Amino acid sequence: VDSSERAALDDRLERSAELSRPTALAAINDESPPRDKRLDAVLAATSTSLRLSLGGTVLLDTGAPTPAHPRLKRGLQTFTSRGQRYRAYVTTLHDKGLGGLARLEIVTSLASLEHRQAALDRRLLALGLVALVAAAAGAWLAADLVLLPLRRLRTVASSVAEDEDLDRRVPPGGPTELRSLAAA
Repeated sequence: VDSSERAALDDRLERSAELSRPTALAAINDESPPRDKRLDAVLAATSTSLRLSLGGTVLLDTGAPTPAHPRLKRGLQTFTSRGQRYRAYVTTLHDKGLGGLARLEIVTSLASLEHRQAALDRRLLALGLVALVAAAAGAWLAADLVLLPLRRLRTVASSVAEDEDLDRRVPPGGPTELRSLAAA
């Protein structure tokens, strides 16, 4: 589950970068970033931040507040900021004249994903404990049922020993081995 959710998160980050590419290029060319309501809605709904920088200058910083972080490498990576883990996708914008200086960073918190994973782990642990208790109860009941004829035999044998009544017979029942032992 964890790997599939992380793969979906990585896919979402990459798609957000693709969706924001036209806005980022417009921000670089026009020097005033236009508002892309569709992009803003996606970023707001997913608690994701987008940062566009040219050289070292930030041209666009939108969405959730961008956490403080060291310079990120291109591609997907996970980092920690102030005790919270984040996943980032960094790409360069390929446009004539930019020379790979334009960087697009999409960053989202892993908190909700990790909370869901922890909740799933807790549920699986609880289910495992319930299964263990049920198995133990089942084993105890099975052992009790299997040993019931042997207990009856022991009770009658100790009664015979106390009373010295050798004419007393053990009632028939139970597995073949116990019936043959009782008959002897």
